[in-house]
This record gives sequence, structure tokens and C-alpha cells, in this order.
Amino acid sequence: MPLSAGARLGPYEILSPIGAGGMGEVYRAKDTRLDRTVAIKVLPTHLSANTDLRARFEREAKAISALQHAHICVLHDAGGDRQVSLEGYSFDPEFLPDGKRLCFRISKGAVSASEPSELRVVDMNSGTNQSLLPGVAVVGPSGHAYDLSQDGQRVVVAARDREGARRLWLAPLDLHSPPREIPKVQGDNPLFGSNGEILFRAVEGSSAFVYGIQEDGTGLRKVIEEPIAGLEGISPGGEWLVVKLPGAEGATATAFPLHGGSPVRITASGVASDHAFKWSPDARWVFVNVLGRQLLDAQTYALPLSRGALLPQTPAGGFTVEADMAKISGALTIRGYAVPGPTSGTYAFMRPTAQRNLFRIPIL
Repeated sequence: MPLSAGARLGPYEILSPIGAGGMGEVYRAKDTRLDRTVAIKVLPTHLSANTDLRARFEREAKAISALQHAHICVLHDAGGDRQVSLEGYSFDPEFLPDGKRLCFRISKGAVSASEPSELRVVDMNSGTNQSLLPGVAVVGPSGHAYDLSQDGQRVVVAARDREGARRLWLAPLDLHSPPREIPKVQGDNPLFGSNGEILFRAVEGSSAFVYGIQEDGTGLRKVIEEPIAGLEGISPGGEWLVVKLPGAEGATATAFPLHGGSPVRITASGVASDHAFKWSPDARWVFVNVLGRQLLDAQTYALPLSRGALLPQTPAGGFTVEADMAKISGALTIRGYAVPGPTSGTYAFMRPTAQRNLFRIPIL
């Protein structure tokens, strides 16, 4: 039976029929969450029980979702995906621990990580979003510009001052007090460590090192004696810090134990990509984002972790190519930059479209 005006399909309200064919009926509808007009295609009732046609319909939905063009509709709900940003060039998502809010950055200029961006937070239920640090220009590649505390109370960011120097700022996520600059320090690539310490990259002459500092600007110390190219992630509880190490034979991604032990090489020498390592709250997954030169070039490998392990299964000497990560049993490959959600069933990712919005979909 054809759908009539006013009928509801989840959050969509049918407005009028557009057309029909042998495989489906297309309707003009309103997305009541985002207050916009969309096209909805449904299988006719007499075909919905046909498993072959249902499979074909799903393949068509996935094919549509993979297309990227200003004049192609983007599928939002196949498999449970949902658009959560609407303005500017939205990228670099990160879930708050409660899973009810999502941080992301907006660049309204060029599509480049070097361009200043605004850090915002969106409520996943209402869709309302607001700036976390009004007037503060956040800078850095995806996964390297800001970090959320594990208790979900604070965010630390790297931002430029008026002279172009990179400074570290703290802001409460409840927005009850204004953001503040961490005094007496220049650096970027911040991460929350353990015991209230903030880890960051600081340049000394021609080299860079990992330093730690307390939120009030005291207790500055060098965390790793070896020069680094960048910080790439920190595991839950601050047990492992992944850094990019320069070397004569090429850079490596290496995990350093911060409470004693031996480093673990994750990528072999010569794998020159930058990475962002993001762990799921339940420590069942680590997402390894391989960052390209452009924001749209990222690729993510979601790697399952063994019980009690915080690092993925790694061959001796590290992965010689990142694509080998996909060969780990249970691994998932995600095109684009992605981060794990509050449960093992969700993640947030950036999908390049005409509007370049963020989505989240189930992974299980």
C-alpha cells in the first residue's frame, strides 16, 4: 500500500510521492530532527519479504552512501548512520565519555589542518551545538589538536596566539567557567596523561620532545629523552604513549610504557604516515587513523584488542605497511578519519560530501 502524506518512518514524515518503479517507491519527506527535505526510497509491501530483493536494495543503499558529489543524495540511515553536524567543514570528531555529546572542529576556510578551526560540542539527542572556546583558534591535524579528559570534565587544545606561537588552553566541558591558557609553556599536540598531567610536544632547537606539565603550569618535565616527531595517542589510564620517532631509515610509530617496561614498535622504519591512535572506552578496540596530506585522505583501521591488552597484535619490528593491519582477525577498515564511540557498536567519522558532515554508524 502506498504511503500517504503525514505517515511517519522513524524521524521522517512523508510529504508526497515522487515516483515508483519495479524495485521501489520514492517519496519526498521531511527529516524532523534536522528540519530539512529528503528523498526516501522504500520497498513495496509485496516485495519486502523477498530476501534476494532485500539484499539488492541494501547493496543499492550502500552504493549510494559511497558516492560523493554535490548533486548526489547522501544516505544517512542505512545501517543506523546519522548526521550530526550541519555547518562549515566539520572534522576531527571525539565522543565524550558519556556518549551523549560529541566534540568536533569546524574550519570555514581552506580544507587544511594548518588552518585555524573552532572547537564545538553537539548534544547527540537534541542536535544543538555550541562553541567550547569562543575566539580561540585551534590548530593541528585530526587527532592531534585537542584531547578530552577521561572523566569528561575538561578539554585541552593547541591554539595560536597573536604572534603565531602555539599555546595550550584548558576549558571545562560544562561551560560553567571560561577557558584559560596554561601559563609559561609553548607547545602543541596535547594529551591528558595520568595524575592530572598534560603531555605535549615542545620544540628545542631543531628537535622536539615529549614534555609533561600540570594544569596550573607547574611540574614541567621531559617525559621521553628521545626526540620525537609527534604524539600519536595515549591508552586508557595513561599506560602507553604512542609517538612518531624520527630515524635514519625513516620514522616509526612506537608505544612507550609510561610506568616501566620496554617500548613496542608498531610500524616499521620507513612508514612515513602520521597516525592518531584512539582507544574505545571499554578497551576492546583501538582505532589507528592513517592521516594523509589532505584531510580527506585518511584511512582508519579498527583493531580488536585481546582481553587485558592495550596494544594490537603487532609483528616483530612492526607493520611494514599499514594495510597489513587489516589482516588482523576481526579488524575493520573505515575510509576516512574515525573514532570509537561510547560502546563497541558505534563510531563517529568524517564523510566528505558536498556539506562535509560527520556521521556515526554501528560497527557490529
